[in-house]
Amino acid sequence: MDEIFTPRQALEVATEMRLSGSRRLALVLPTTPSILEGKSGAWTVVGRCGQPDVTKATDVLRRVQEQDVDSIIIRTDQLHHPGDATVLILLEDCSLYLSPIEFILNDKYGYSLVIWTASGLSKLPPKSSFKDIGFHIAKHLQDCSLLKAAWLERDRQALRMPEYRCKARRRQLRFLQSSVANAYMAVPSSPLILPLLNQITDIEGLPCHEIAR
Repeated sequence: MDEIFTPRQALEVATEMRLSGSRRLALVLPTTPSILEGKSGAWTVVGRCGQPDVTKATDVLRRVQEQDVDSIIIRTDQLHHPGDATVLILLEDCSLYLSPIEFILNDKYGYSLVIWTASGLSKLPPKSSFKDIGFHIAKHLQDCSLLKAAWLERDRQALRMPEYRCKARRRQLRFLQSSVANAYMAVPSSPLILPLLNQITDIEGLPCHEIAR
């Protein structure tokens, strides 16, 4: 690709759409220095908590119910933690967890999705299929890698991979198993310990996609 359509250009185009009368827009943008340094203006920004002018996804959904929030920027690349990315998307070449907020805004509240990609904006009307939304968000995250060092969330994307979550859950289960065994070491004949250890072992034996939830 000779020239990348920049996230800043995407914001400018989407702002023109908003100013020309388009209502209920949800713009999906990657986290880059130019986006963080720029002014979001009338846009409500969803992303990781603790950043200036960023609203939690749950708070935005509550505001959408209580009042008319027309323009939302979603930094979906920041929503990679297991508590934020809960929708498992199965694609031909990979599987990953995505945030549900794009799906909810589009399906339940009638927002059009405007999604940055390296070649331009992808636009999805309200009530688009979950398959289409998942595909375009996955494409968005894939194209983010073309931004190279400018993509500030690059190193955190492993958190949305089922394999990564599975390994992390198995480590937690092994730690729990050891903790339970140590706690009951003084009373090894307790009727509580064996069923509990067996239950942990059963969970550890589940398929990876079930453990990763």
